[in-house]
Amino acid sequence: MSDAENRYDGNPNILNVDTGHLRRLCLNWIEKREFMDYFWEIHAGLFFRMIAAVVGVFQKDARGYGRKRGKSSPELMARYRKSVRSAPIVFSHIVMANTALLYEGESSPALVVIASGPGSDEIMAHAAALLGRIHFGDVRTPEEAALASTIEDEDYRFGKRRKLPEWLVGETEAYAADLWVAGEAAHEDGLRSNILPVFAEPGLHGITFAIPQALIDRAVKRSAPPPLVK
Repeated sequence: MSDAENRYDGNPNILNVDTGHLRRLCLNWIEKREFMDYFWEIHAGLFFRMIAAVVGVFQKDARGYGRKRGKSSPELMARYRKSVRSAPIVFSHIVMANTALLYEGESSPALVVIASGPGSDEIMAHAAALLGRIHFGDVRTPEEAALASTIEDEDYRFGKRRKLPEWLVGETEAYAADLWVAGEAAHEDGLRSNILPVFAEPGLHGITFAIPQALIDRAVKRSAPPPLVK
């Protein structure tokens, strides 16, 4: 993951989106070929794993990369479909993201904060801001130092979550989660906001995946108020 700074000029209507309509759009999407292409962009198919294994013989950084991306399988694809049907839609906050994702909209990893329930938007915003500060070395308390040690490993790994401490998020169940953001989840010129809608299964071992930007744009357009007529 990169130390590139996030951009905050996103769509101001995103938090007012009709999540019911967004889920219906996603339910239609998972029945199409586009969903399978999206899934394979996130996860490592057999051919990719073979290439990574060969490259890993000569380049240390490539070793285990296929495993870190998560092995694609029919069972995992079915789990994705189940998440679209029942997992919470969470407006996650980005802590840090790869430069390619920020400015070019390419498939890349990110670290996000996820939570659900009353007050979760404010909790995620506060936690993401603090995590970003301590990531860049501004650690002010022993508690922050301990938390910094849990996010210092920037190596992406599918499904990796770190439970955030009570002193930071209260009784809300919140996590710092690794997220592979497929290119379809960002605009061509990169992310426009520090808020990224995702499906997030509950629990420490739940999966998290970003919702395609095209579906979000359609839902936002439906949710936005009509223009004023002069």
